[in-house]
Amino acid sequence: MISGILFDKYGARIICICGTVFFVGGLMATANCTELYQFILAFGICTSIGCAMLMPPLVNNIGHFFNKKRGMAMAISMPGASLGGVIWPQVCRKLYDQVGFPWTMRILGFSMGGLLVITCLLISDRHEEMSCDIDEDLSFWKKVSQFVDFSCVKDKTFMILTAALFMNEFSLIMVGTYIPSYALSKGFSQAMSLNALTIYNASGILGRMIPTYLADRYGHYRMITIQSAIMTGSIFVIWLPLGKFLPAFLIFTIVFGFAVAGTLAITPMLTAAISKPKDFGRRYGTAYLFVSCCNLI
Repeated sequence: MISGILFDKYGARIICICGTVFFVGGLMATANCTELYQFILAFGICTSIGCAMLMPPLVNNIGHFFNKKRGMAMAISMPGASLGGVIWPQVCRKLYDQVGFPWTMRILGFSMGGLLVITCLLISDRHEEMSCDIDEDLSFWKKVSQFVDFSCVKDKTFMILTAALFMNEFSLIMVGTYIPSYALSKGFSQAMSLNALTIYNASGILGRMIPTYLADRYGHYRMITIQSAIMTGSIFVIWLPLGKFLPAFLIFTIVFGFAVAGTLAITPMLTAAISKPKDFGRRYGTAYLFVSCCNLI
């Protein structure tokens, strides 16, 4: 939420720089961890803060430049997330055996750092013409209320959307987390359990392109409803009754991965559709504040 608010006020570049420092610093610190609490602090907290700071500006920044063709713009930009989910796990698996865990994390940190530096240099936004001015004479809490859109809690449409996002996020997190362990429990090899995650991410490349492109033509809310129906159907029709068979299990990972990626790619367009351009960041951040807290519970 904080990242979205700061994005609306200060623009994308400064938030991306801060997020890069946290994210790369967390990866470098993880390379030197030897105790559980160190992993929690470095990877669980520092890297997570970096990811949370990077996500809103990188996603919502697109909405500043596109209105009618917003779905096409997202279709071009979002597949990179799934492509990274295919490439980096394979890279890490190779590096673990060759250079060990510490240098694997360092190489990952250097690689991510280089890519993020390029991102920080190239990213642009329109926050100066869209941001709202803050009256310096207001009290602290009134200034905060101008940053955080507390009125969205009274917005029935926004809260229904937030509840729907939570249910989607909860299901995809639960399923995505247990795909490898489920594969092992059914007697599949460890290599197959890891390959299933790669297939899951690979199917998301098209999943992020096709639904977002079609969303411009058929409507963002219609498309995410279809994607959610595909997610639900794949669980009850393929995974639960037939998941013990390897071909069915792989078909499920493809179908579910496609639907999950489409859901995640369309989500920013849903909050943008019911928000003013100057409020894209804080409305998106506020929605995911509720979603994240509910997922923790």
